[in-house]
Amino acid sequence: MGLRKILTDKDPALHKVCKPVEKFDWRLHKLLDDMRDTLIESNGVGLAAPQVGILRRVVLVDTGEEILELVNPVMLETDGEDVGPEGCLSVPGKYGLVKRPYYAKVRAQDRDGNTWGKLKSGAGWICLTEPALAPIHADYAPEDFNGYHAYWSDETDYTTSIGFTPAERLTDVRFGLLDWFETESWQMSEELYTMDEIDPDHAFLAQVVFWGDMTTYGISFTDADGAERHFAVSISGKDGSLVCQEYR
Repeated sequence: MGLRKILTDKDPALHKVCKPVEKFDWRLHKLLDDMRDTLIESNGVGLAAPQVGILRRVVLVDTGEEILELVNPVMLETDGEDVGPEGCLSVPGKYGLVKRPYYAKVRAQDRDGNTWGKLKSGAGWICLTEPALAPIHADYAPEDFNGYHAYWSDETDYTTSIGFTPAERLTDVRFGLLDWFETESWQMSEELYTMDEIDPDHAFLAQVVFWGDMTTYGISFTDADGAERHFAVSISGKDGSLVCQEYR
């Protein structure tokens, strides 16, 4: 358990502007894990990173059913009004009636940088919808995988077939091997296959070899909004499942 000291309202750190999170790495994961332990131990319902002395835009919310992790949250719109009793872990022993919007639409990211949908209130709680649909989905492909656009094949007895299914038309598609650099980010070290475009009707099948959890592949493309996106694909060392995560 990693408990962190909760600062009180007199601490100057709570009166400063937080910086956005730019690196979604083990340090962020450690911070989120420690904040979760601290929130549970303190019997609170919400905890922000500056409350534990970290000036980054990170907040945890306990809905009673789960603890939500919001990274770089942005308020998009609000509606209605709700008033209820609240306290604050940084102002111990004090409570008051606080006026809040009944509905709040918020954009945020999870610990891996994936974008979430919206926050909405209901029966006094705030909860997140499902994460926004990623532009591409990766999974193990069966032998009769049909409708693929193209494939790159490694002819060995250890080949694994991965099916990439786009949710929209993607252009300038590149598939290759990733390496972890000193800048603490993934970079494509070897480009294996390129395509002008793929779409929901023409998936991409890649036949590759994973050497334990030491091999990571990547697929980069331009999405329907014209944004360049990058996803890393690896095999989980815990249960052998395929992991596809966006990186920057």
